[in-house]
Amino acid sequence: MRQKKPSVLVLLGALATAAFVPVSGAPSHDDTSAPRLRPRQTVQNAWGGAVQQGQGWHYVTGTVTIPRVGGQSPSAAASAWVGIDGWSCQNAILQTGVNLYGDGSLATWYEWWPDASAYYDTPIDLRAGDRLRLSVFASSSTSGNVTIENLSNGQAQSHVFQGEGRALCASDAEWVVEDFGSDYNGNHVPFVDFGSVEFLDAVASGPNGNVTPQGASIVNVEIDGAYRTDCGSNANGVRCNYV
Repeated sequence: MRQKKPSVLVLLGALATAAFVPVSGAPSHDDTSAPRLRPRQTVQNAWGGAVQQGQGWHYVTGTVTIPRVGGQSPSAAASAWVGIDGWSCQNAILQTGVNLYGDGSLATWYEWWPDASAYYDTPIDLRAGDRLRLSVFASSSTSGNVTIENLSNGQAQSHVFQGEGRALCASDAEWVVEDFGSDYNGNHVPFVDFGSVEFLDAVASGPNGNVTPQGASIVNVEIDGAYRTDCGSNANGVRCNYV
């Protein structure tokens, strides 16, 4: 994501965790306006969450309750998003999500990576505790749409993609908390303490019907050789804790 910066969560029961997958997702989400990380900080893996691998994924959704973040540097951030591709297939990513900043500010965005992300044309009101349903739909390998619905106030925003230059493989369905990039040179924003983020009512749809995140590959943000998230999934959804 490349743009300027413009609670209480329901607990999942007994999340099942899987081994960390030792590969890194595509650096999908960059913000060139954000201050760079100090050079001594190295991000080995920017994604935390669950990746359901398969073939023919065309729809991914999950509902996030915006956590209450504040009292931290406004340059610190994380992004919660859903998407298709970018893990095993890094040709393109269809994704939408919400950025959480250390001063409590919020921003929603969409992207067909590797093109730059953007804000939605129609802004919506956001506050900690709001429930956001994030959804992506691929109508073909180069077209689709994304939607964010604020279930707490009834507002929504959407965007349509047509004839994108890079095709989806439709092999990865994901629910992710990301330490996103601050530029195109591999730098990342300082990772904010977001507490806990959950993707509930999480579903991916493919040629064999709907699939939950249960049994998905679990990934964790790793910075300076230490994991900074503790993520897990079950049939109800995905949960990531900041550590």
